[in-house]
Amino acid sequence: LASLFALALMIRHNSKRLEALREQIRLVTFPERNPFPVIAIRESGEIAYSNNSAFDAAANLTPDGNIHTLLPDNLDLLLARGKEDSDYHQLEYEKYSRFWSLGLHWLDDFKEYHLYLTDITDRKVAENRLTYLAYHDPLTGLPNRLQFNRDWLRDSVNHSLVAIIKLDHLQKVINTGGLALADKVLKAY
Repeated sequence: LASLFALALMIRHNSKRLEALREQIRLVTFPERNPFPVIAIRESGEIAYSNNSAFDAAANLTPDGNIHTLLPDNLDLLLARGKEDSDYHQLEYEKYSRFWSLGLHWLDDFKEYHLYLTDITDRKVAENRLTYLAYHDPLTGLPNRLQFNRDWLRDSVNHSLVAIIKLDHLQKVINTGGLALADKVLKAY
């Protein structure tokens, strides 16, 4: 009976160890399975680890697939600043016509930085398009009144020229030819 009890304790102990081992494996594989680039950089600046997503992103940017191509040009300065305060830093930058968001964290106990990258190009393109639409006429593409006011207020010494053009009989064009014809007339001027 005592041997059965000891066997039951061993099985229970081993199952707890197996469960702990599964949890360790899950945590270890987290960066590798991450769909975004994850990079660990040693205190010396040497890359200690890059997941497959980092290699794929680098390969899509340059033929040699060098991981450093993903990183901002002022990385040394960012690493020094990140080490000073040990806070999590977030910044955005452009590299090879792509926009990136970089999360940077100094891990003092491991003496390394962890970098988390996200390609935010689609978001930046959409933001730029919305900004353009906010300050330009959608029909003609010319700057609108908001853009004029913004430029006028921004320039303390303003050398702007304002031209006001009046199109006579535009309402007649609309009434006889419709809005499509009126749009063509506006674009022509």
